[in-house]
Amino acid sequence: MRFQGDRTTATWRARQERAKHFGAGTFLAIRNVAAHAEAVNWSRQEALEHLTGQPGDAG
Repeated sequence: MRFQGDRTTATWRARQERAKHFGAGTFLAIRNVAAHAEAVNWSRQEALEHLTGQPGDAG
């Protein structure tokens, strides 16, 4: 994933760095659950929510 714009600006570099960390954190959040749980039975919607970092309705 790369943002458009001038790659020499501090703003572009900061956005790119944050996106990199968000992606790595999301991967680890899913990988850790999947690797350490007996079984992960997420629906497609639940998996998408985990990928986007947007938790669904807890109730």
